[in-house]
Amino acid sequence: MAMNMKTTIDFELHKDPENWESVVDTMKTKKTMKEILELFETTFPGIVIGFMDGYSPDYPHLTEDWEKVVSKIGVKRTQVMILDNVSFDENHNLVKNFCECFTRAGFSVRRKMEFVPCQKTGLAIPSELNHYIYKKDNRVIPDTYSLEVSDPN
Repeated sequence: MAMNMKTTIDFELHKDPENWESVVDTMKTKKTMKEILELFETTFPGIVIGFMDGYSPDYPHLTEDWEKVVSKIGVKRTQVMILDNVSFDENHNLVKNFCECFTRAGFSVRRKMEFVPCQKTGLAIPSELNHYIYKKDNRVIPDTYSLEVSDPN
């Protein structure tokens, strides 16, 4: 999955349409996640950048945190869903509703400015900025930033 690494949030991107509440009502009638994903992509073309099967083992806290969320909800982890650099402010209620739905189905929903795919494994690797933040938070992560998983096996 090739990603444009724009690193800022676009507050105008994918704002709530006038009828956003009726789209939420429509979402509630869908029977499968595939149907909800299709509604999401139809409502906001280009918002879903791609999917990754999980996080790099170099950042174990990401998988641990994801596991805590899905365990609390009572579902299994599915995939890391990468969205465009959308905002989650008060003008993006519909996006937030879709993200909540995907999270409740086991997805870890992230923005493309936050994660990139490892070229070898396709697993999600935090951006260099996130790596720096995790380092400052004293997380157990590699000392040096890399776009690849340290041990792909």
